[in-house]
Amino acid sequence: MITQADWQTLRQLLTALRVQVAAELPPQLQPAALQQVHSLGQAITAQKPDISAIVNVRRWFSQNLPKLTGAVTSVIIHPVVGKIVEAAGAMLATDFRRWFERS
Repeated sequence: MITQADWQTLRQLLTALRVQVAAELPPQLQPAALQQVHSLGQAITAQKPDISAIVNVRRWFSQNLPKLTGAVTSVIIHPVVGKIVEAAGAMLATDFRRWFERS
């Protein structure tokens, strides 16, 4: 069961990532990166988390802003994200682990 504390942790993780984007990127790169962070949050919090969208966000950072890929990955592999994905079902959790266990 996902608790209010879990949702709060996820909000804090995404806020910290937005702050890092704002602090580390020049203004002209921030809008695209912040849109990706927004997409990540939507993908995680969807009724059925969107694993392909999560993968695409990570890939986007890897290809466009590699210095932030570690920060994005740390959000994706955080235990609370795993808990949210697992709550959506075993098949989805298996797919998630297949993509991110090696991260």
